[in-house]
Amino acid sequence: MMLPNIQKATKLREHVLGPAHVAVLLTDIVSGDDMEYAHLLAVYRDGTKRPIAVVSAERAEQSAEFLAELGLEPGEVAPADGSHFLCLFHDDQHLNFGADDRWAEVGEFELEALAVLSRLGISEKTR
Repeated sequence: MMLPNIQKATKLREHVLGPAHVAVLLTDIVSGDDMEYAHLLAVYRDGTKRPIAVVSAERAEQSAEFLAELGLEPGEVAPADGSHFLCLFHDDQHLNFGADDRWAEVGEFELEALAVLSRLGISEKTR
């Protein structure tokens, strides 16, 4: 599964998602590639160390080096409508739900990330 390459992050809190899943909210992300993440919400099955899904707040303006890796020139990419993209890594896919300045704020990101997971059928519940 395609996942963000995270070298270091600060864990803020955990959410219990149903009887077998936990989501971990991360911020202060240091990435091992050219992608800049503001926040991540990683979903784990109980007892596992590899996430099954990750919701990300990705900086909308990417470096020329990152675009070159994708085979693009800076002028070929339309500017985003917000500072950060809300994205989902799931089942070898990287889905983009659009850009908004709100995703730079951890509280706004957290609420929307939980809503994305709920639409996948993974929602917050008490055990």
